[in-house]
Order: sequence, then C-alpha cells, then structure tokens
Amino acid sequence: MKRTYLAFLLLFLGAAVSHGGETPGPVRDFQVSTPRPFGYAIGDVIRQTLNVAVDREALLDRNSLPPSRINRWLELREANVRESEHDGLRRYSIELAYQSFYAPLEVKNLAIPAFKLAFTHGEDVFELEVPAWRFTTAPIRELSILREEGLEPMQPDAPPALPSRTGPLRGLASAAAVGAGAGLYLFYLYGYLPWQQRGRHFRAACRAVRTLSRASGTPDYSSAYTAIHRAFNGVNGQPLFSDHLEAFFADHPAFEPLREEIAAFFASSYDFFFTERPKDKFVGNELGPQSGPRRGEPQRGGTQTEFPMPRLFRLCRDCYDVERNLR
Repeated sequence: MKRTYLAFLLLFLGAAVSHGGETPGPVRDFQVSTPRPFGYAIGDVIRQTLNVAVDREALLDRNSLPPSRINRWLELREANVRESEHDGLRRYSIELAYQSFYAPLEVKNLAIPAFKLAFTHGEDVFELEVPAWRFTTAPIRELSILREEGLEPMQPDAPPALPSRTGPLRGLASAAAVGAGAGLYLFYLYGYLPWQQRGRHFRAACRAVRTLSRASGTPDYSSAYTAIHRAFNGVNGQPLFSDHLEAFFADHPAFEPLREEIAAFFASSYDFFFTERPKDKFVGNELGPQSGPRRGEPQRGGTQTEFPMPRLFRLCRDCYDVERNLR
C-alpha cells in the first residue's frame, strides 16, 4: 500500500513540475507545464503550457501545432501562441487546451499524443518533439450499485427554492396604486371625472375670466369674451351666434332666466369685435365720454355697451350654476 502511494505521489510530482527534454542546437530551453494527471471525466478540459527559448533567428512554424481533431476522443479547443524577445533569445509561450470525450467504464489510463514543433533557422528546418502526456480518467458514476446497500443509483435533483412572493406583490400593488393615483389626477386636471362633467364648460370660462381680471395692466377683454363664447359653444354643441339665441333658449330652457344678460353679452361681444372703433378707446368695453345710454344700460341700437370684468365673471358664474344642474 505504501509503495503504491509513493509511486502515485512521484507520478503526480513528476507531472506537475516542468518537464525538460533533450533539445536541438538552436533550442536553448524547453519546459512543459502540465496539470494534475488524475481526476478527469468526460468533457473535462486539460490545459498544457509549452515554454520554448530559441535563437533569435529561429522562427516557429505555427502549422506544426496539433490539429483541432486529434483522435476520436480528443480535441484541441484552443492554441494560443505568445512570442517575445529577451536576453538575445526568442521565447515562445504556447498554451494548449485539450478536451476529452472519452467515456470510460472504469478508471483508465490515457495519453495526449506526442507531436513535433517545427522551427526555421535561416535555410535550415529543425523539429522539437513534445512528449506524450499520460493521465487517468474515470466514469462519472458506477455502472451498478446495489439497493440493498442503501445507495440509490442516482440521486434526484434538489428542487429549487421558491422565491418569496411578498416583495413582488407589494411592489406591484405600490406601482398600481401610484399609477391609479396619477391617472385619477390627470382625469381631474382635464375634467374627465363624472362629477366634473356637469358645468365643465363654464367652469373653464370662470377660471379664465378670474385669471384675466386679476392680471395687472389693461384687462384682456378679447380673451375673456372668447372664453365665454367657447363655453356657450360647448353647451350648444356647435358655434352659437346672436341670431341663434332663440333656438338656444328653446333647446336649453334652463338658461331662460338669464336671457336678457346673455343677449346683452352677445350684443357687447359684437360691438367689441366687429366695430371699427379702436379697442384702446374702450374702458370696461365702454366708450369714453360720449353721448349715449347711461352707464350700465345695454346697447339698444346705440354706439356703446358696457360689460366690465366683474359683470363677465358674474355671467360665467350664473351660467355655471345653470349648466351643472342640466340633465
């Protein structure tokens, strides 16, 4: 038993250390570095490194490297060559990666075949022999194991641990809540919520007129009139003009109590947009000191009307109260 152990240890040490062989004249140094010579199974990769130092004039013929298919069970997967010059010598480091496809039925000795590296030195060609390298390979499992001995031929795969569903479910719920809140807020901003549909046209007009009335400087009556006209168009379902007011009141009788104020607004709007008088002469959409109706009276065929911002906002608010009660 001790002899077998010592022999095996010497075999391992001899294979693990660098191997030097007889070298031809131009070759100054040759070392073979190999891995452990045991413990391989089908599909394993065996890596071997060759370190060669030759005269500077000598060049490696890379076609002399082993082919990719060596025999029926051994293939060369990689062959990397690194070249350098040091101390007046040309040095080559050749890394070879073999893959074994031998499927033994029991522990078996195999060998990576020997081959020769060719070098050119001027007009001469010389060869360096790389010796064969022996190793042992074993089957992945025994061919038969008695169940009576308490061992199964092959153990089943361990089932994977199921991840916790609590974290993803919480994240999904949080994302859904944030998305629903953002969508609800957007619906609110655009007035798409069911309780926002009632009065939405004149609500927007009231908001616009309030903003314009609070602005510093000369009030923008053009934008104020336009906002209110847009609200009337939305309620009517189509553009509403002063000559269509009778049909509007017939279709929307809820606005009948505001008939005179609405008619005055349309008359004031016509006077503002379609008269040739410059708009900067209007004060609260009222012409300056001229003869005509008294302040606060609607135009009755005269030349001026009065509809200042407070009155516009009051009209918007009254129409909003009517619109939100419409069915």
